[in-house]
Amino acid sequence: SIMKLILVLAAMLIPLLPQAMERHLDAQLPHPGSLDSILTTAGREGVTSLTITGSMNSDDAQAIASIANLRSLTLPAMTIALSPSQLQLDSLCHITYAGPVDLVGAHSFTNCPSLETVTFGSLVGHIDGYMFFNCPKLRSVTFAGPLIDTGGELFMSGCPEVETVNV
Repeated sequence: SIMKLILVLAAMLIPLLPQAMERHLDAQLPHPGSLDSILTTAGREGVTSLTITGSMNSDDAQAIASIANLRSLTLPAMTIALSPSQLQLDSLCHITYAGPVDLVGAHSFTNCPSLETVTFGSLVGHIDGYMFFNCPKLRSVTFAGPLIDTGGELFMSGCPEVETVNV
């Protein structure tokens, strides 16, 4: 019957809905502070993955914080690492710092309930220490490039799932 066919089709399509709603955006910033206009033009709704190239400033950080369901974020080189704690994006699962980072401040990754992986793809100049606190789903931290200096331990507490730290 037609009702049976509708139920079968619904059962097949419902699992695909979350995947269909995921959307990646590559944002090439022509100048610091331009991310909000890029998101306005491209449409920030439904963006779950964002890769940024170019120089950023605090206005760009605010624009990132306005993306409600952001799960994956890739950032360019920066003097001071943008802190997921400051963004208050409870949905963020993966963050990659693609370029060199001069400084990662203490408590940069505090109270990040969904964060699973953190990757530094290039040189990290200095870590103040105690970067991670209360990240219950954090599994992996990777430093793909050199780590020049640390000011203490990486982890405080509240990160029970950490399996690998690659330096």
